Amino acid sequence: MTENSLELIIPPSKLESLKRLFLDIFNSPIDAYDFYLNGKILTEKDLFVFHFLLWIYAPFFKIILNKILLFNYSAIDEATKLTLTDGLLLSYFIYPSLYLTGYAIEKFRVYYKKNEYLKGDPINGLGILAFLPISASSMFWILPKPFNALGILISIFYSIRLYYTSLLSMDNFNKIDFKRLFLYFLISGGILTLLIIIVGNTIRAKL
Repeated sequence: MTENSLELIIPPSKLESLKRLFLDIFNSPIDAYDFYLNGKILTEKDLFVFHFLLWIYAPFFKIILNKILLFNYSAIDEATKLTLTDGLLLSYFIYPSLYLTGYAIEKFRVYYKKNEYLKGDPINGLGILAFLPISASSMFWILPKPFNALGILISIFYSIRLYYTSLLSMDNFNKIDFKRLFLYFLISGGILTLLIIIVGNTIRAKL
């Protein structure tokens, strides 16, 4: 995706701000948060669009990898029938799934802070900014297994680390609050998943 095509989706002024934000989130996360929270130039909608554009690179890089493997038959097991479109759906839809998980954690954080009576109002956008490295891991799909998975895992851990430090330094969380937040979320998510499985199996049994 060229810069000219990006300008059709994002205004040039905001595109430059997003580029700066993207570089700062890796080089100087404090500057990235300061620019986003105090600059008042970018909105959560702008960041969501940026996340979406980064996701598009995943199937693009996956196709490139598949082409390389198809031309290099020695890298393919004879029993494996590789096609050009193998893994495209997985490479793309993994990112909306991770994004929705992060979005749910953000909503859970707001609820947690209000109900645990932590000081100050919740700061919006900490999660959507912290999870940028996860979306940026779309570039790792050009690497073969297991290196692509390793790159994505590193990005996930880096994003969690960013989220952790932002909550402690900006949102009046402490280490115990952060652990409780993820524990409550995992318990709630586990219960919800179990209910969905039970309801699904019940419906399927009656059909």
